[in-house]
Amino acid sequence: MDGRRQILHDAEVRFITPAVLALSSCSAPADEGPGSMAADVVATKDVAPEVEAVDASDDAELGAEPPDAGPADAAAVETRVEPPCDSLPLLAETYDGLTTALYAIGRVGATEGAFHLDSASYTSLLFLPVGTGWQDHAADVDFGCRDMPVPGWDGLGTLPNVQGFPVIGMAGIDLFRVAPTRLDVDDATITWEPTDFESRPGAVDLAHEWVQGQLLVEARFDGVDVTVVVDTGAAHSLWLGVEPEAGDVEVTTEDALGDPLTVWLGSATLGLGDESATVPIFRAPSFPVLEQTEARLGRKLGGLIGLSAMRRLYVDAAAGVVAVRMRTP
Repeated sequence: MDGRRQILHDAEVRFITPAVLALSSCSAPADEGPGSMAADVVATKDVAPEVEAVDASDDAELGAEPPDAGPADAAAVETRVEPPCDSLPLLAETYDGLTTALYAIGRVGATEGAFHLDSASYTSLLFLPVGTGWQDHAADVDFGCRDMPVPGWDGLGTLPNVQGFPVIGMAGIDLFRVAPTRLDVDDATITWEPTDFESRPGAVDLAHEWVQGQLLVEARFDGVDVTVVVDTGAAHSLWLGVEPEAGDVEVTTEDALGDPLTVWLGSATLGLGDESATVPIFRAPSFPVLEQTEARLGRKLGGLIGLSAMRRLYVDAAAGVVAVRMRTP
């Protein structure tokens, strides 16, 4: 199974309870072997708003050149304020005071859409209409003045609109690899070459490695050493291979293959370097999709670090720096 088709095997997980929705993650680079990474957990409001889903079968084919809409309104063009090229504002979804999902606005030609920010994906990706299959180069997407060629695929389903924008793809870890990068979770902003990168105030540098496009870091859950994936596509962290504790809330869902899956939502002490904090966590005695990723990477994985554990994420792949400012009380 090649890297493109492996996405279909283990890329999407959906939580179907009212309070939880799990979104898709992605594959390893084609030149580094087949496979994908998925386990994204995104908390939503108890009552989901009425939103229009972007169906892959819609007439407007994402990734194709947009039709000619006629001359632009001159006044609108003159008054439009573009963000600085070193900064990319993000759309944020929140629940109970925590950021649970972030979206980058990308421009494909004259069309703007939201890309779910998912650092467990080795690449940004454009959702394509059903029947399109895989495209190695689906489009050039403009993320904050940075044009990035991205592949596209028709196998990742649809997501609801976000703040009026259709969700047309995923923004992957490649956004963090173009330059020294800082993600501000609370401020919902990506900044390239930030002035505080060298000092990284309040952040702790992490032992880490890049394996087949996945960013793996060393952490501790309740004092137990684990290797985990840094996953901005997950609202909460996840601990694989442990039983639920008293007070954990059972969540029943399905995995990427439609098989039943049960996890438990509670809390744990997350340790990163010399820092520690109590964070929301899903305990998963078994999670076949993540276990398949373990086998592909040849690494024992203890789970994921999600958005609710982080205030800031710093990445400089060229310099070998990964640092996190934890969310502490």
